[in-house]
Amino acid sequence: MPIIAAILLGVVLGILIDIPFPTSIGGDTLLGRSVLEGTVDHVRDGDTIVVEGQPVRLEGVSAPERGERHGSTSTGFMRDLVLGKVVRCEKTGSRSHDRIVAICFLNGKDIGESLIEAGYALDCPRYSGGRYRSAEQKGQARYRLTGYRLPGYCR
Repeated sequence: MPIIAAILLGVVLGILIDIPFPTSIGGDTLLGRSVLEGTVDHVRDGDTIVVEGQPVRLEGVSAPERGERHGSTSTGFMRDLVLGKVVRCEKTGSRSHDRIVAICFLNGKDIGESLIEAGYALDCPRYSGGRYRSAEQKGQARYRLTGYRLPGYCR
């Protein structure tokens, strides 16, 4: 009973003092993580999207660049997956050129994982910590056969 009373008192005090509660809309903070939520207006390539005008590099994902072999295929898959849809990106605090770095989700599913599982990108373990290793095992054969290699910055 004392625990319930303490929780209720905390809620009442929070309302009376008007303590703002963090949300996941726009660039707000959610439990200490910065979150960007919005519609994907553009897809630069397989691992970079633009959300509400903000370029976002998917953390731990390595996809071929547009001008490289398989780049247009990877970009096309990403475009079909997310363009015009609402995504939720948890920013890591890092930046890469003009882009924020984030782990992004579409309907609760990690977009990087979807891209890698489908065989259009590889896990970049230096930045993912191996988060996509199992997804890569499902999709990597396509790139092993066609010659896509992990860039040196991922090792």
